[in-house]
Amino acid sequence: DQRLMMSLRSKVQATTTTRPPMPPESQDAYTPPPELGRFRLLKSLGQGAQAVVWLAHDPRLDREVAVKVLRPGADPLAVDEWLHEARAVSRLTHPNIVPVFEADTQGGQSYMVFEYVPGGTLAERMRARRQLPAREAVELCLAVLDGLHAAHQAGVVHRDLKPSNILIDAKGRARVMDFGIAARLSKTVDASRPQRIVGTPGYISPEAARGEAPVAAMDVFACAVMLAEMLSGQRLNHDPDPWRAVRRVIEQDLLLPSGLPTDVDDALRAVIQRGLARDLAQRWPTAKAFHDALAEWLHPAHQATPEVADGATLEFLLRRMRHKTDFPAMSDAVG
Repeated sequence: DQRLMMSLRSKVQATTTTRPPMPPESQDAYTPPPELGRFRLLKSLGQGAQAVVWLAHDPRLDREVAVKVLRPGADPLAVDEWLHEARAVSRLTHPNIVPVFEADTQGGQSYMVFEYVPGGTLAERMRARRQLPAREAVELCLAVLDGLHAAHQAGVVHRDLKPSNILIDAKGRARVMDFGIAARLSKTVDASRPQRIVGTPGYISPEAARGEAPVAAMDVFACAVMLAEMLSGQRLNHDPDPWRAVRRVIEQDLLLPSGLPTDVDDALRAVIQRGLARDLAQRWPTAKAFHDALAEWLHPAHQATPEVADGATLEFLLRRMRHKTDFPAMSDAVG
């Protein structure tokens, strides 16, 4: 057990950061220059151990943007990869993805510019309301999965999906942001390079925790964790020691907590639990597959609109007739 813990620590420390997080006083004291490139920084929108997000003004297009500024001292290799993937993500265009406009380094200061979306994050909504109604939570998750599917189709895996990386705009639409550690889909791992553990403890998937190559199912797992937390009002894999959370997801199945609201039925529980499967072969293979299963729960076939294909409507009628004792012969004849 001790050897496993040391291995996990060394992998994470070797890949996600090459330096310890800055102490709180250093975080508060750090202020980037008033301008980065052509962007004039207006006010801080939030900060973490690695970066600060600022509201800024773009004079060229006369619009407000959000600028994510890496803190000084970042590993040059990590910066290069961050900028490379940011440029790849900038080609993603989808209503449920916050677009990246550009990424650059000026005077040794690396930054990413993306659309400014007024509104809070999913994390803030969950803190304010604790538990969300099932239909609201599923609708938010469907929007996130739509955005993820578009990213996966373009060959990009987010790898750090969590409530603080989901913005909810003024129209209530969920939008995925911060592809800062995104990676290209891959089926193989280069044995000559050290394996990398990338993600946030509590939302990282088992295969990501083992340092495996990025696949779409990593984001599916994180999305299932978020949905479970929206419904339950509690963290699914939280531990004061993040290394124990990483180890837990490798060794143990994450289960939906008991005592969920009555609007969370067995069918929805089954869909979510499959998204939490440790075994990739048992999990929803794609964001679209997970999306379609949730959409089917939200809009069952018997509530289909007139636009539903005639074949689906006829199949539904036949299914109803076979379960009615007065109609078995008629259903056979129609069949």
